[in-house]
Amino acid sequence: MLFTQAAMASHDPAAGRIVVHPTVASGDRLLWHDVLRALGARPQVARATREEQEHAVHAALQAAPPCRLTVLRAHRIRVALWADLVHLHRTTRADLVLVHHAELPDGLAHLLRHCDHRIIDTLASVQKLHSLPTVSGQA
Repeated sequence: MLFTQAAMASHDPAAGRIVVHPTVASGDRLLWHDVLRALGARPQVARATREEQEHAVHAALQAAPPCRLTVLRAHRIRVALWADLVHLHRTTRADLVLVHHAELPDGLAHLLRHCDHRIIDTLASVQKLHSLPTVSGQA
């Protein structure tokens, strides 16, 4: 819970810090919808198809200055969508942070072996990553 609160407190799209708290449901469409909403997209774009939403996210992030896109609840996302998010990172100037609260499934561990990544597992590290003051005694 503290990791989520630290990340949510850093949400400031104007400063290049976008935090997405995904809707928990089946299907990838809702994640792209949630990213678009976090980016401040107009409602008609948010109601588009999954492919249209994914394209709109790519276009918005390609046009934006460098930013950090944090996706919470990443342990609830299918491995195929993780691959789409890695592709988003590689094709835009978005630094991707995925908050995963569980053991890594084999498919995800395999994906991570093939891309630059780091694992942060202390509250102090999360607070530093999101430029928040650390609270002593909470690590």
